[in-house]
Amino acid sequence: MKLRGYNATIVWLAVVGTVTALTCVAIVGCGLLQRFELMVFALLAWAITNLVIVWAIGGNHRKGVRLNNDAVLLITRGDLEHANAKLRTAVSGVFPRDVVAMALFNQGVVAVRTRDLETAKARFRESVAMSGGFRLTRARGLYEGLSGAQLAFSCAVTGELDEAEACLSRLDGPGRASPLAVAYAARARATLALKRGKLEDVVAILDGERALLRNALAQNDAVLSEAMRAYALSRLGDAYRAAARTTAPIYADDLARAYVRSMLPEVEPVLVQQ
Repeated sequence: MKLRGYNATIVWLAVVGTVTALTCVAIVGCGLLQRFELMVFALLAWAITNLVIVWAIGGNHRKGVRLNNDAVLLITRGDLEHANAKLRTAVSGVFPRDVVAMALFNQGVVAVRTRDLETAKARFRESVAMSGGFRLTRARGLYEGLSGAQLAFSCAVTGELDEAEACLSRLDGPGRASPLAVAYAARARATLALKRGKLEDVVAILDGERALLRNALAQNDAVLSEAMRAYALSRLGDAYRAAARTTAPIYADDLARAYVRSMLPEVEPVLVQQ
């Protein structure tokens, strides 16, 4: 699928710069001709043109955001097919890069939910790439952080541990630390530590962000995080840093159990049937 996102900031600056330059030329020419009424008309045309540019770009951005919001609502209802249709419209249409990055991120989320991690990694990589470029907004950092953390998690699950670590190393920076991005990054770091057999690190990471993980992650991902912690503690003999730990039963329905099994099958035995 061809990505056609445009950088709204650069487009706005280019058009405004061109219109302003032409207006300056017109004003100088009218001044030389002493046509002061035309100078006023040129300034008025400049103002109206700028308003039209802002309205057009803003309207296009709002349309793309609505597509994403509609898709997210469909995802929460479990209607992934129609959600993907709306996201494909946002990705393939002519929208600002921020909107396309958002849609690619949401496509990656759908792919994770359907356990298609190869597709998920491709969408998250595209989202990170689409987030690049000069911006006057914080949206670049937002979707770089969200998609980068999800990409790190997906790579860790599929055994691409070096790439997962590289993704995590790029997450630090202004604008990237939204609560959800922090939660995704903590889950990715814990998964990477689990895959490398660093069980004490798994517990430390998940304990450090436990409240955030519970509140920010969707139900299945929250269950996965709790299962990783319980599994690590069980392998450590239910002790961590010389202190005994107890783990409450982790109840999971069939959907949550299937999700955990598909991501980290080794931790599934700690789940209790709901």
